[in-house]
Amino acid sequence: MKTFNSNIILLIILFLSCEGPLFEVPKEPDSIPPTLTITFPPDQATLSDTVIVSAYAFDAGGLEIVTVYLNDSTIISSKDSPYEYTWITSDFAEDEQHTIWAKAEDAAGNINQTNPIRVLVDNVDNINPTGTLIFPYTGQTISGEITIIVEADDNDEVAFVNVYIDGDTIATLTQSPYTYNWDTSLEVDDINYTIHVHIQDRTGNQITLGPISVLIDNYEAEDIIPPTGTITSPPSAATVSGTIEIQVSAYDDVEMGFVDFIIDGSAAGQDSISPFEYLWNTTEVAEDADHVINVNLTDAAGNTTALFPVTVRVDNIEEPDAIPPTVVIYEPAANQTVSGIVDITALASDNVGINRVEFYHNYELESTVSSFPYQYEWNTTTLEDDSEHSWYVKAYDTSENDAQTQPIAVFVDNEDNIPPTGFILYPYAGQTVDSLIVIQVSVSDNLGIDQVEFFIDGNSVGTDTEDPYTHDWDTETATEDEEHVISITVTDLGGNSTDVSPIAVLVNNVFTPGNDTTPPVVAILTPVSGQTVSDTVFISGFAADNMGINDVKFFVDDEWVATVTDSPYTHNWGTYVFANGSEHVIQMTASDLSANVTTAQPIVVTVQNEYYGEIENVTLSVTEENISLSWDAPYNAATFKVYRDSVFLAETSNQSYDDSVAGGLEFCYQVSAINSVGIEGPSSEEECGIPLLPAPESFSASVNDTNVTLVWSAVENASGYTIKRDDSEIWSGTALTLIDSGLAYNTTYFYTVVAYDFEGTNGTVSDPLSVTMPEELIAPVLSISVSGTNGTLSWTSVSSATGYRIFKDNTFVEEVTAISYEIELEEGISTCFFVTAINEFGSESDPSNEECGIPLLPAPESFSASVNDTNVTLVWSAVENASGYTIKRDDSEIWSGTALTLIDSGLAYNTTYFYTVVAYDFEGTNGTVSDPLSVTMPEELIAPVLSISVSGTNGTLSWTSVSSATGYRVFKDSTFVEEVTTTSYGTELTHGIESCFSVTAINDVGSESDASNEECGTGDFTPPVLSLSITDSTASLNWNSVVSAEIYWVYQDSTFLVEVSDITLDVEIGTGTETCFGVTAVNSYGTESGTSNEECGTGS
Repeated sequence: MKTFNSNIILLIILFLSCEGPLFEVPKEPDSIPPTLTITFPPDQATLSDTVIVSAYAFDAGGLEIVTVYLNDSTIISSKDSPYEYTWITSDFAEDEQHTIWAKAEDAAGNINQTNPIRVLVDNVDNINPTGTLIFPYTGQTISGEITIIVEADDNDEVAFVNVYIDGDTIATLTQSPYTYNWDTSLEVDDINYTIHVHIQDRTGNQITLGPISVLIDNYEAEDIIPPTGTITSPPSAATVSGTIEIQVSAYDDVEMGFVDFIIDGSAAGQDSISPFEYLWNTTEVAEDADHVINVNLTDAAGNTTALFPVTVRVDNIEEPDAIPPTVVIYEPAANQTVSGIVDITALASDNVGINRVEFYHNYELESTVSSFPYQYEWNTTTLEDDSEHSWYVKAYDTSENDAQTQPIAVFVDNEDNIPPTGFILYPYAGQTVDSLIVIQVSVSDNLGIDQVEFFIDGNSVGTDTEDPYTHDWDTETATEDEEHVISITVTDLGGNSTDVSPIAVLVNNVFTPGNDTTPPVVAILTPVSGQTVSDTVFISGFAADNMGINDVKFFVDDEWVATVTDSPYTHNWGTYVFANGSEHVIQMTASDLSANVTTAQPIVVTVQNEYYGEIENVTLSVTEENISLSWDAPYNAATFKVYRDSVFLAETSNQSYDDSVAGGLEFCYQVSAINSVGIEGPSSEEECGIPLLPAPESFSASVNDTNVTLVWSAVENASGYTIKRDDSEIWSGTALTLIDSGLAYNTTYFYTVVAYDFEGTNGTVSDPLSVTMPEELIAPVLSISVSGTNGTLSWTSVSSATGYRIFKDNTFVEEVTAISYEIELEEGISTCFFVTAINEFGSESDPSNEECGIPLLPAPESFSASVNDTNVTLVWSAVENASGYTIKRDDSEIWSGTALTLIDSGLAYNTTYFYTVVAYDFEGTNGTVSDPLSVTMPEELIAPVLSISVSGTNGTLSWTSVSSATGYRVFKDSTFVEEVTTTSYGTELTHGIESCFSVTAINDVGSESDASNEECGTGDFTPPVLSLSITDSTASLNWNSVVSAEIYWVYQDSTFLVEVSDITLDVEIGTGTETCFGVTAVNSYGTESGTSNEECGTGS
């Protein structure tokens, strides 16, 4: 028993001493896809020649495959990096887009895929260069030496710029700036020269600029033209006070000299610098009097012009305010019924200002309000109900002038004591009803209806709370052949109720015609006996019966003409087939449902279809190119015929007619009436008239500086035209246009035009045409702000400008009406702008100041890192227009250059670093910094401690586990054998030969530790020792067991005999012949030992 317990304890100790855990904790499944990006080319790139397409991929658990596609064709398919492909772009379609994308799959089957990028293949330059002939401009007059300036650009490179004058090459320019100095004094004076420019790039693409025409004028002529101008401020007839600025606009074709200011005939001042101004202190002249301002202009050559004088009135002493305010009660309205909280609202205004508004209730001051809105909140719930109240309002201005409204009366009614009203719409009183009928009522109330209750014979049968108020009554439930009373009670929202007048109806659901002996009641309603009729006669009759009408028949002259079965009982009788003056008898019969028949009293009518309706009171009125007629209609007139100069003109149903005719000619008219059957009556008396000439059409004006150009359309038969400005005639003649010159800036004029005929009679005067002269445009002041790639231009508003023109790098961009403009800037490129102001008359100011902006470059994209031992490889995408890039580690710059990758070496193990990248432009200005990229270095791998155990030819290596190691590399005699993830390894040893081993640890970022200690072992595979015994013909072989042997091979006379796993074997041998045997051991690796000793024997 003691021995058994000892064995149990020993087994437990051996079990617990085994290496490794008793069970394995399963790893979390890998669900993270690999990191993947296309590192070159960038999206939207333009490519040529041969390029390297490259991708970056990484996965902690290992990559299975990385595939890169070009136009959906595989160009890279590899498990191991680098993932690169040499792309010869000239083999692909020119000037077309091509798509590149990549896909990566890790060992766990997770897949990541990039977004496709598009690139343009452009190996052949087929784009023309661009350019502008900046100076001189066409139509310019030039002198002396000028610089011809050409701006030229190309997507590749400009080869040369040729400049031509009058078709001759004068310069070939090969580098920017493309300029040529031309001495015009060497040319013939006072003639035009043609300039054009030819630009060509390296590939031979070319464009031509121009031609433009310029005039050379190197010799000045004598200046004999006087200056022109106008007094722009103050305007004529203005009232002025204090010190005012007299402003003059002056112009000379060569050069202005000075401007003299004269007030009331006395010299007041002189100005020789534009803008020409004079400050006039009006307090020094007579008050409340008119004063005349004269201005004389003198140019540099002494030519003078006296401007049209301006008269102004001086008023420096302010008159006291004697104008009272105006005030009205806006709400409530007079005689309005109000309830609850009511806002008493007044509207008050004054030429100077309102001081206060007072509200009076029942003639006593209720409230005072001193600021807008002028309103008082009146609580009527505290007052006696059904009472009348008066309100009026007084307003006071800042000078205590006051005004008062008329009192208004309002009625306070907070309690509803008005009952509703109503009546029964259907059925009507005395009606015979049957089956299911809908009782319909009409009800109303000042506030609203709550409900309508329906009663039959005093019994409530239903209630309706929504409009329309109805009730479905099944008369089958009521007593047959008896009268029943329908009544309703209406209740409003205030609880007031009204009993509507009841009605009685007869219920008859069972029809018994055999009992009916009462004949119908009938009568002919129209026409009446003795009436003269014409056209189509409307015959109508009345028929009623206690049980119901079956049919009604109409007869004319005892001949049946119609049968009618439903009311109304009518028939349209045409009389045109009968002779005028003939008499005719109209009869009518009615039969009821029991065949009782009644004949109505016949009537006699006379047919007369002639029409004598004569038009009377014809009036004729004349306007421009139009004659209007109106008249009184006779009886039975349906339409009217209008005749002009005895010729039919038109037919109308109106009692008036407008005829558009040429002015200056006489036209005569007559009108006749047509009745409903088309019979025309006699014509009216003739009326004649002559229309006026019309006002000229398309009367319009265009403004250019101080000139107004008036144009209008010709008027037929006009002899000439007269133009008036501000009711004063300024021109008369036969032309269709007029230029009115020398007008004042910032002044409004009113023009009219009228045509007159050959007798000099004026036609209709045109509507006044308002023309406002422009203000002089000044140059805006420009500023720019840049945010990212967005530039915001802002400039000062220019008075009277209707728009602004924006120029980018001296090229027009867009015309806008706002005083700011958003524009996208090219990253890293300086762009300059200026702005001009324009008005509705086409004038344009001088350019503003020029402002330039450079947007920051964006942060480089696809910034990523890969770790290898103590090295970090950083990669990023190129930034357009970048001159280079700067890398910082932990906010310290470690590199600057133009490459798109960097290897940062010699970093510390088990340390986290933060990297940023920023692009800088050609001026060295940094763009946007990338987000920090966190990179954690691996732990340092230590060398494992190795041990070896040898059993025969089996060597077992074991080593210590290394923290953060993901695998181990086994070396035999300094040669790499295999990579494993366990901490042991089995290997075969060669008999009698020593083998030495070492191990290194590796991790997932490619680091490898130093080698472990070296351990050696020698294989022991000694051949078996064979013994032989023979009994008769049986040879019994025996040999010793060999360590690490799996099987044994037996040889007979040096020939392989058999494979056995035991260490004994019986073999039958021949008699009389010696047989020899040998044995070898074979291990698990298939290695065979040397042969045992040979043993021989002979069978008997």
